[in-house]
Amino acid sequence: MIKMEEDQTQQCQLIKVFLCLGYALHKDALGNIEMQGELKQRLDYLVENIKQSQFEQNVKTENHSIIVVSGRGKVDIESQYMENYLIEKHKIQKDRILVEKYSMNTVENFLFSFYELWNRFEKSVSSLLAKNKINIELIVITSDFHVKRVQYIAEASLKVLLPAFKNCYVLPLKFLGSPSHSGKTEEAAILWEKAQEKINRILNFQFDLNTFMAERQLTEEDKNNFILFINLIKK
Repeated sequence: MIKMEEDQTQQCQLIKVFLCLGYALHKDALGNIEMQGELKQRLDYLVENIKQSQFEQNVKTENHSIIVVSGRGKVDIESQYMENYLIEKHKIQKDRILVEKYSMNTVENFLFSFYELWNRFEKSVSSLLAKNKINIELIVITSDFHVKRVQYIAEASLKVLLPAFKNCYVLPLKFLGSPSHSGKTEEAAILWEKAQEKINRILNFQFDLNTFMAERQLTEEDKNNFILFINLIKK
């Protein structure tokens, strides 16, 4: 983690970011695509925690926080369904939601979500005076059975990703697990072993970058910015 001096922390603007990880979409026999209950639970839990945070800090509006919804998936772009659910069911304002639509697994959730945060905050702050620096407080939302694996992946990922942030300070991450009714459990060692394979391949850049971006259908603008982001990481 990037460490901050006490006086730096006091001078920085605090941005609270809730990162909700995606979950596989379901396609029925008729070809209709919908979110599974597991993903809806994550999003409902996300909103509960935003409201709780608002209550604890005595904030009258929820506009103090940014919501990142993350995931592409094999069936369709999960994050777009997540955005629609937050807007339609929970009446969250669209401009508060940052849609990360490229990641295809949990390791990439962090890679592309941090790219989105870098693109939104770091690039703009870097051109301003030091007194305008930002602290980013990140709360990661997933399912309870998934938390340990996510913590493991996050720890490995941040060692690689944080050097791209020179003017924004990322505070130690917090992890929350929505109560799951699926009964899905796996041995942590197996989960971590699978995660480690993806961490090594992706965060050690053991792939062709152009092919990687093409498969995830990055826009031309995002391709250029993502290459810049990757170059900062690899320095």
